[in-house]
Amino acid sequence: MPAIAGLPVPTPSTVAVHVRILPKAPLITRTSVPSGKVKKRYTATVNATGAKVTFTGKPTKAGKHKITLAGRDLHGRTARKSIVITIKRR
Repeated sequence: MPAIAGLPVPTPSTVAVHVRILPKAPLITRTSVPSGKVKKRYTATVNATGAKVTFTGKPTKAGKHKITLAGRDLHGRTARKSIVITIKRR
């Protein structure tokens, strides 16, 4: 760039830019679980991106029970999914 009388000549400069690329946010992929029975051990596995989690319990009441599953990845991003577990009488 030509110099204009009395004005400084611009000089090229470099700027460092840091870009952080995160993997996809977590996702709970399992949408249904098996039914269970009152006072019988219940086990189900839930799939999520990068993980499988098994939960167990002993239901005490028959009916359809809505629960919310939640998970968090190492970057603090969360995933939530509501599912219904059907518990039958003996």
